[in-house]
Amino acid sequence: MPVCAKKDRFTKTGSGQTYSESSQKRRCVFLQELKKQISLAKRAAGELKGPPIEPQLLQEMLAYYREYNPGFANQPKCEGIVRVFMKKAKTAGEPGTWKELLYAALSAKEGCDDPREVWARQQAGGGGGGGAEPEPEPELGPI
Repeated sequence: MPVCAKKDRFTKTGSGQTYSESSQKRRCVFLQELKKQISLAKRAAGELKGPPIEPQLLQEMLAYYREYNPGFANQPKCEGIVRVFMKKAKTAGEPGTWKELLYAALSAKEGCDDPREVWARQQAGGGGGGGAEPEPEPELGPI
């Protein structure tokens, strides 16, 4: 019987001890918190991340988000977005199509380019940071 299942007021254990509902609830909460902490520790250690993401794809995503949404322009956020599309494609029964789903979704946003185009533009020296022209340096007069 699961630990958190609803039980009678008193439950006998193998050693003849009894537990009340409140102690059972505390135990259930403790075990849930313990599982959560273990999961967070594994995630921090990299054990729950799944397969590695290609460096080129990650660079394309970072370039895209630097231009269109700087708040998302960090590696953990981009990896999370890629993993969401991997999972969507897998649940749809087409695990090999996740990249195209990702590129199509990002380029379908109003006024946004394909991440591959943004990456190529930034590599060619076209800049890209916020999507706006940089402000010119103020001219200094004679010193």
